[in-house]
Amino acid sequence: MRWLEDLTRVPLCRWRSAIVDGSQPMMRIFNPVRCRRWLVSIGATVCLASSGYGQTARPVLEMDEGVSWALAEQRAGTISELRYRFRLNVPRDLETSLDGTVEISFVWNDPATNDVILDFKDPVERVHSVHVNGRVVAWSTSFDHIVVPSDSLLAGSTNRVEVVFTAGDDALNRNEDFLYTLFVPDRAHFSLPLFDQPNLKARFSLELTVPEGWVAVANGEVIVGPGPVESGVELYAFRETQPISTYLFAFAVGVFQIEEADRGGREFRMFHRETDANKVARNRDAIFDLHAVALDWLEDYTQMAYPFGKFDFVLIPPFQ
Repeated sequence: MRWLEDLTRVPLCRWRSAIVDGSQPMMRIFNPVRCRRWLVSIGATVCLASSGYGQTARPVLEMDEGVSWALAEQRAGTISELRYRFRLNVPRDLETSLDGTVEISFVWNDPATNDVILDFKDPVERVHSVHVNGRVVAWSTSFDHIVVPSDSLLAGSTNRVEVVFTAGDDALNRNEDFLYTLFVPDRAHFSLPLFDQPNLKARFSLELTVPEGWVAVANGEVIVGPGPVESGVELYAFRETQPISTYLFAFAVGVFQIEEADRGGREFRMFHRETDANKVARNRDAIFDLHAVALDWLEDYTQMAYPFGKFDFVLIPPFQ
């Protein structure tokens, strides 16, 4: 798909070969400011009327599974000033569902008054309610889409769509005592309701409630937490990002240790699960050095200063 190739002016193959070896068990979490000019893989800031549904949708666009070129173009041309605010409750027990809400705000201008189509896998089973501008609406489904009726929206104005849902585990990679997201290239909607196309960038904010003793990291800096909200549960809230694509939205939570280091005046943080203190001591400096060298190389290659803010990375033993 051509719009995947248009994300950056730097060739994709050169970025990936320079910074990411797919065999390495490492996830990066990002907070890009100019995503069109910086590719995702450099490991920045991490580095979510009735309340029922109908059986068929009524959009003008012909719906299919996945995001078609026509749907992507139509949404990119009619939706702007997009923001997501996710609130997710991460349970300790793998058998307990991960529930959440998202408030999606955007300006909508569509002369053809097409219904607004959100992407979300298995919406019939996972969507519990949809509100538009504070009112319950008669939403419907079509394949892996939530259809928001156009007559519930305000043309030329900011609209707020709130979805209460159960997240899909497909792209959340849940384990007994940790979780990490992996939304590339188009898997964000496997777990969360959103507009899953890379040229429809948005500002993301995130609140997570996690089991006591777990830590959390996400695209934005922590602005609240960890702090108790009830017995056995803690809250993290993260600063809103600059506009990024959906596959860049990322977070990890779990039983992690945190190492910090300064390289050239920049702070790096490493989240890991290694219990052998001697192994950590032997390798930590080399790992931080590799990240600093890679970042220096990218700044020289692109002739742009690193624009992403903080720099966190997470080592995941069974990373895909």
